[in-house]
Amino acid sequence: MRIEPTRLAGDAVTLGLAGLLVVWVAVAAFREKPPYRAPVVADSIPPIPSRSDLPPVRGGGTRVRIGFVGDLMQHEEQRRDDFRRSYALVAPRLRALQLAVGNLEFPVDSTLPVGPDPGTVRFNGSPAHLDAIAGAGFDVLQVANNHANDRGPEGLLRTLAALQGRGIQAVGGAESPSALEHQTAVRNVSGIQLGFRAYTIPPNTYFDSLGMPEWASRDLPIHALDFDHWRDADREHGRAMFRRHAAQARSAGAEFVIALVHWGREYHLAPSEAQRRAAQDLVDAGFDLVVGTHSHVLVPPELYRGKLIVYSLGNFLSRALSAETAVGALLEVELARMEEGVGVADFAFRPTVVRKHGHVITPVDSAAGLPDAAAWAVARRVLGTTIIQWDAP
Repeated sequence: MRIEPTRLAGDAVTLGLAGLLVVWVAVAAFREKPPYRAPVVADSIPPIPSRSDLPPVRGGGTRVRIGFVGDLMQHEEQRRDDFRRSYALVAPRLRALQLAVGNLEFPVDSTLPVGPDPGTVRFNGSPAHLDAIAGAGFDVLQVANNHANDRGPEGLLRTLAALQGRGIQAVGGAESPSALEHQTAVRNVSGIQLGFRAYTIPPNTYFDSLGMPEWASRDLPIHALDFDHWRDADREHGRAMFRRHAAQARSAGAEFVIALVHWGREYHLAPSEAQRRAAQDLVDAGFDLVVGTHSHVLVPPELYRGKLIVYSLGNFLSRALSAETAVGALLEVELARMEEGVGVADFAFRPTVVRKHGHVITPVDSAAGLPDAAAWAVARRVLGTTIIQWDAP
């Protein structure tokens, strides 16, 4: 069989164009990341600890109550929200705590337009949103997350300045890598010295107008670790860092050291094995409490060597794509000065749900009608008997 040269050349051109089309489609799909309904993956959920599983409290010293929430988001759908209204129903409880902590899932650079950029999740929050967060009662915000580089190093620095100007302590970011390495955020809460450190998965990669990837600088002042592949040299590097940071916090006077970690698989209802190894490494290194974010859904907690590990608190404020991603929780932890030092005397989760209209964070009451009853069922399925009503003491 004889093949004509012109036909051969035409086939080659066709194959070449087809290959380019496949590459273009793949890049475009990765680049655009359009809004979608979040798929929730029902993993094998590990046994959920009860509050009675905590080590017994010995001694009757100082007690403080501190709170943690998950991701604070600002998507395109939230651009025109009244953010003070978004937090109004939960603000009284947050302000009643002796310390309130959350994860700021967006930079705020007031020199640039409020984002995200069209068709992306490259965020830039509004100063009005920060005003609402400060007014709601937040004291500490984690800035080490996969969106930390959304507006580059300058955007991170402007975010730190904006938080400082509103009286909020940022954890996980600094002016330089050197400053970050020696940054130990210690807070005196009613006589108990709390130390904070923050870690994250690597920042997101975006593409420029020519389709070229824009990688985050290695000098971006956040602690980015590969929590998805926690083994070998990556794990040893992380464990050495954890030991160093826990020791630094103790040297700075911290009696109780907290790790805030942005990690895990999005929309998975259970931690991965790599994530659990990393959490246990944090405890083994000297951290007393591990609180995680990023999954955008609730994930069950666990106790390891008597220490509480909370893998994900879900979304506290979001665009509420689905029932699971609209549900979050306020984790309240009661700390007590015991004979052997400061420890966790009690903990509980107060479920929340984001109303689709106006994106208002609403305390969940199990006795109310839909959608509260559905949100309570989601929280109960993941967190078990550790959830309580908002009006409970």
